[in-house]
Amino acid sequence: MRVIDMHCDTIDRLLGQKDQGNPGALRKNEVHIDLLRMKESGYMLQNFALFVDLGGEEDPWDRVCRLYDHYRQELERNSDLIAPVLGCSDIAANDASGRMSSLLTVEEGGVCGGDPEKLRRLYDMGVRMLTLTWNYPNELGYPNLNTEKRREARRFSNALRELEPGSKEYLERRLAADASTSTAVGWDVPKPISLWSPCKTLLTRGRGQRSRNELGDNINNRGPAPPCSGRFAD
Repeated sequence: MRVIDMHCDTIDRLLGQKDQGNPGALRKNEVHIDLLRMKESGYMLQNFALFVDLGGEEDPWDRVCRLYDHYRQELERNSDLIAPVLGCSDIAANDASGRMSSLLTVEEGGVCGGDPEKLRRLYDMGVRMLTLTWNYPNELGYPNLNTEKRREARRFSNALRELEPGSKEYLERRLAADASTSTAVGWDVPKPISLWSPCKTLLTRGRGQRSRNELGDNINNRGPAPPCSGRFAD
């Protein structure tokens, strides 16, 4: 069986070990993923995330650049085993040459600070997937985990119960609830209108929590998630 793994934080872990004076190597290490075990297990593609905790970094852009430098160095050292991919055809080419593929991702859209030029630079680095948010509000949106937004959604839901479904005030409040936070769903309230609709996406990566879990949902529980597409722009 061939393996395609959509996420790991190994680069962040290895850079952290290096900063603590205990450097590890991507080829062989004691954390969850290394190249030798991947090869033995039949990996075809591994997504490597450049994870940045906005709440713990004075300069998120500097952090993501340091992670990228470490990632690039590791891939150069291990070019006999793995190679980066920028498009779908690269995966097939690497597989034909007996090498695994590495797809670079960023976990935290706030690293760009709202600057489109930084987003372009990430693309030029080889990033092909980026999460809009992690656990903090940023220029791109609000995370499910934000507790104040969850309380706000609960207040909207409780107020809706007291209104006549279909009334103008009801619809206005329902629209405001859906527009302000994705956590407005998950409570038992009438929903005659919603801003959410299934959409075609390049990739949907969810963690599978239930709607009332305090960790929140990556994908709202409104039914089956949109089908994933494995297509990449060459």
